[in-house]
Amino acid sequence: MAEEPFKGYLSNKSYGESLVLAIKDNVSFFKNTGLDKKLSKSNGPFVDLGCSIGNELSAFQKGYPHLKTMGIDINKGYLKEAKKNSPKSKFIYASLRNIPLPNNSIPILFSSRIFQWCNKNKAIDEILHETYRILKPENKGIYIMLLEDFIKKEENKYFIQQVKDKGFKILKNDLENYGMILQKPNNKKYFYS
Repeated sequence: MAEEPFKGYLSNKSYGESLVLAIKDNVSFFKNTGLDKKLSKSNGPFVDLGCSIGNELSAFQKGYPHLKTMGIDINKGYLKEAKKNSPKSKFIYASLRNIPLPNNSIPILFSSRIFQWCNKNKAIDEILHETYRILKPENKGIYIMLLEDFIKKEENKYFIQQVKDKGFKILKNDLENYGMILQKPNNKKYFYS
């Protein structure tokens, strides 16, 4: 497994805090993505898919105080803790295979290691379908998919093909070390209802 890319960026910070500072400083994986600008201008919602106990949501709230945040998870125990760790966030108890949000409604999606819990075919396909469906098109939406380093090298091509087949535009791709940053083209060919 690759070393977590933001761990130690600032050694006295949590992973989430280091991640936010790495975005703000435009370092490494985030260079030339305009992500800090998008986060600074957007009021959200910023949605953490598979939010676990809400640590990253809390860090994004501190780094971008104006940003509305929302977490989705299927584990009720995690959501209970997340509400304590990120009290200003809204939370949804749901499967990522059937996200109860409207089409083209979310400007910023975030996930970290959600695909490690999926079987290779159906669940990945359904989650990518749902994230594509709810993400706003073109420059109005971005999906930050981090730390999918569990994917073996030989599986990268399969995963990348799944992403492309769903219609995503890949802005950054470094699955072995960081993850991917995706956008949804404004193209009716790929519209899901």
